[in-house]
Amino acid sequence: MLEFTFDGVLWIYEGKAKIHFVTVPDDISGSIKAFVAGPRRGWGAVKVSVQIGQTRWRTSIFPIDKGKSFILPIKAEVRKAEELEEGSCPTVFLSVEPDLV
Repeated sequence: MLEFTFDGVLWIYEGKAKIHFVTVPDDISGSIKAFVAGPRRGWGAVKVSVQIGQTRWRTSIFPIDKGKSFILPIKAEVRKAEELEEGSCPTVFLSVEPDLV
């Protein structure tokens, strides 16, 4: 299992759905890519467990910048529970477990 803690700025993808994301730092993204080497799910997604504040959930992270980094979607119920908005800088606890890969 890989576990990471990092602070990330919440930003909005200005597409149709206005999805909120936190970018996973490049060094952590590199460790995750090495851990899950080989075929991945659709769009190169990697399943993860996440905790921000008191809220825990499972989701997927997605590669960006030609695979250099990953982005973590932050769903509305998490933003509401943890009082997050664009520009917030939550502490993210993220784990990649072998049974999730």
